[in-house]
Amino acid sequence: MVKFCTECGEKLNDDANFCTNCGFKLNYGSVNTLTVPNEDSPIINQDLVNLEQKFGVDLTNNPWFKCTIEELRESTFFNDTRRDVNTAYVIMYDSYIEIIKESVFIKSDMGHRKVYYDNITSIDYDKRGKFHLSNSVMINTKAGERAIQLKYVQETDYNLLVSYFEKYIENKHYSESNSKTISPADELMKYAQLYKDGLLTREEFEAKKKELL
Repeated sequence: MVKFCTECGEKLNDDANFCTNCGFKLNYGSVNTLTVPNEDSPIINQDLVNLEQKFGVDLTNNPWFKCTIEELRESTFFNDTRRDVNTAYVIMYDSYIEIIKESVFIKSDMGHRKVYYDNITSIDYDKRGKFHLSNSVMINTKAGERAIQLKYVQETDYNLLVSYFEKYIENKHYSESNSKTISPADELMKYAQLYKDGLLTREEFEAKKKELL
């Protein structure tokens, strides 16, 4: 039998009481561990299925992690600023991350937020220490809004989040640099050759020439 920690996905020994990767206290038979017959069998986690149905997202085929999110909100009723703390599920996609917020006590859906990589300026990581009670991530945006603060984030999850962000930026710069190196004249020569080879009609070639010139 193979067991996994559901907090970080680490493979575990049968007799482990704590996850060797994230330090999470294990409770076999509950939501903290997964047990599968062998390495090749699909992992079916009913708790994961329940989360997908509850929030309407795909957590099986997209990387994600669980943490908490702290937000400062202006209260018009009390005329002050209040600090909201909720559970957060952070899902990573190719061009954005989605943060699903769930209330800590009654487990209700507190809303979703999409943060596009184009709007992120930096992602910072603060390790737990003398001045920090938990590992935390600060996502800074271009819009001048308050940074998004995520707490109890494992360093492996932070690294995965940064890798998605950096991969998107790298691909974007590569695409932009390639588009700048191809001039209209080069494009016109390409379509002229296609017309010469009989792969374009005269009308199609003239339309492309008009578009480029």
